[in-house]
Amino acid sequence: MTEIELKARIFDVPLLQSVLNVRGDFVGHFVRCDSYYRKHSSDGYPLRFREEDGPKGKRIFLTFKKKSVFVDENGVASEKNEEKESEISENAKNILESFFESEKIALYVQKEKIVDAWKCRSGEFAVTAELCEVKDVGFFIELEILLEQSAEKNVCEKARQALLSLLDSLGVSRDAVEEKSYSQLLKEARGL
Repeated sequence: MTEIELKARIFDVPLLQSVLNVRGDFVGHFVRCDSYYRKHSSDGYPLRFREEDGPKGKRIFLTFKKKSVFVDENGVASEKNEEKESEISENAKNILESFFESEKIALYVQKEKIVDAWKCRSGEFAVTAELCEVKDVGFFIELEILLEQSAEKNVCEKARQALLSLLDSLGVSRDAVEEKSYSQLLKEARGL
């Protein structure tokens, strides 16, 4: 799957919640605890375990994401991610953690995120909009469009423009778009 995604800092959470309630359909409330693992601190593409508690109960996902950040001529950042994800059992997670330890694949950073999610539309695209509180970092809106793996460049650009259009319609300034990953922001916030 290819994700086209952007995130922006939010300062008026109640206002954005009310706008999202009008613009989209509420999906649910989630608590997500992410653990990122890397072989070396310089590895660009970590593995992630996500423990999620939401409308479908407690679930665990293993994800590998190859991320690229695009900054347009106006300095607005968005991401294009090639993502592989699978739901796994607690037992499989424990086995993988043991394997990681034996191969010196270290826990890189952990992230706790409280999320309210909506489904919206922007142009021809279905968009997932998530209002997130990231522990130690703050509040963000994440907008995401999922495309087929083989999405052409022009389709990716149309999706990116649809996200920016939705961001505008939600009343969020493009200046609030955050280029840094949550991992970077967490490491900075924690002085690591």
